[in-house]
Amino acid sequence: MRISVRLFAILRSREGADQISLELPDGATLATLLDTFFMSRADLLPLRVHVRIGQNGALVERASDLTTAALRDGDE
Repeated sequence: MRISVRLFAILRSREGADQISLELPDGATLATLLDTFFMSRADLLPLRVHVRIGQNGALVERASDLTTAALRDGDE
């Protein structure tokens, strides 16, 4: 499935884009998305703990279990 990832602040600056697309397997979660994003960006890994996640326009609570937050094709 293809997920659109909007980037803000330092991630936008470092990535050189305000939006990227990631290809994720069916059944992927928000945790999968974060793992995939940071796996190929080791220099950004220290920022991971500071990242706020939103899904389709709504912020996800910091205390949420991202391993259970399912994604669907076309999500942002």
